[in-house]
Amino acid sequence: MQIDHALGLLIDGSGQDPRVHVRISSRLEYGSGDDLVSIDPEATMDLAPLLSLHKATLTEAYALKDGHLVLRFGDGRVIKVAPDDQFEAWHVSGQMPPVERRFEIIAVPGGGVALF
Repeated sequence: MQIDHALGLLIDGSGQDPRVHVRISSRLEYGSGDDLVSIDPEATMDLAPLLSLHKATLTEAYALKDGHLVLRFGDGRVIKVAPDDQFEAWHVSGQMPPVERRFEIIAVPGGGVALF
């Protein structure tokens, strides 16, 4: 986990080198079930509940064409990020086996995603 003016998550590949980096620069929703709280990553003290994700297992991650990002964890917790009107809300980069080519997915301002 990396915290500065954004929230960064490194997702490793079962003991391998980190393969995916998620950087969230916009307001996010965090919690489980219907109990979600809104957190601004620039308010670092508000990020404290996310520290318990340190050893959590990511079971599902996807980005929608409209710029939403969803990260689901094995214990039922979820992080949801909506697109931002003015800024890149999130950025995902890395490489995943079996594809060894690097990738980047970015939520573009106003909605949508860019793939590199």
